[in-house]
Amino acid sequence: MKKKILVLTFISVFALTMLTGCGNSKKSAEKSTPAETQSEQQVELDNPVSSAELTPSIKPLSGWQKQENSPFPTYMCTKESCLGANIVLTTDTVPPGVTTGENYVKFAQEILNSALKDIKFSDVTKTTVNGMEAFEYTATMSATSTGFTIRLVNVLKGSKVYTIQCTAMTSAFNGLKNDFQSMIDTFELK
Repeated sequence: MKKKILVLTFISVFALTMLTGCGNSKKSAEKSTPAETQSEQQVELDNPVSSAELTPSIKPLSGWQKQENSPFPTYMCTKESCLGANIVLTTDTVPPGVTTGENYVKFAQEILNSALKDIKFSDVTKTTVNGMEAFEYTATMSATSTGFTIRLVNVLKGSKVYTIQCTAMTSAFNGLKNDFQSMIDTFELK
């Protein structure tokens, strides 16, 4: 059981590492064209609230504990039935040329696809989280004997993208949907 938890945690961190910082890459900035610069300005105009000072947060349920030593706000399930499951909140700069939530999802999926060959994505759903437009999908991998599923919810606000990543072993994922949804519903930018 401990091995499964470690593998799940490693894969979650790997997926985050692949996505976090993708909007800050020097290579992306070098490829920026005047049209992309204009698109970046359009994103900021469409979302006039400055998000540079906003911090994402959720309220954990009973049985979920904040991990103090994590580089991102991370909440781990402490119940025996879902050990290793987690929710992680990340913040990144919207990459050049990305002007919509749909574009960001395509961008993120391309990055994950290039790094993780056996990943499968669900359809993207346009939704709202606390009144903010969001784009949601799941990614399923069978890299381990148990496999894992990640639910990703992306909120674009100004020049930032906030991602709520809910991860669990595929066999436990459906049993955690209500927990994940309850915590996603408390998502705020402060």
